[in-house]
Amino acid sequence: MGELERCRMERDEWEQGAMQDRVTVEEARSTLETLRHDLEIEREVRERERAQLEAAKETASNLQSVLEDFQVGTSVLSIQYPHSNPCVLSKGARTSACCERLQVAPRRGYPITSRI
Repeated sequence: MGELERCRMERDEWEQGAMQDRVTVEEARSTLETLRHDLEIEREVRERERAQLEAAKETASNLQSVLEDFQVGTSVLSIQYPHSNPCVLSKGARTSACCERLQVAPRRGYPITSRI
């Protein structure tokens, strides 16, 4: 009986080791699946942020272009009318000033009085 008892104990130890190995493998699979899921979420977040960054860059570029166009227009008015501040002139005054400078009648068809 001693030999049979020893074989049973070895078998129990082997089964216990095999069970522990199965648990370890299952935990590793679960961890792997969780990490894959987390990685996919991070990729989606990164892609969304990249798209937002590209949109922000495009907006900034458009705004810079508009600002440069505005600055060029303001510079032209300052050169043409050095004694006036084009930012202070009303729209009508700017239109009249431009018409006088170009020696053309305003839109309404009024004759201009040339000071040049």
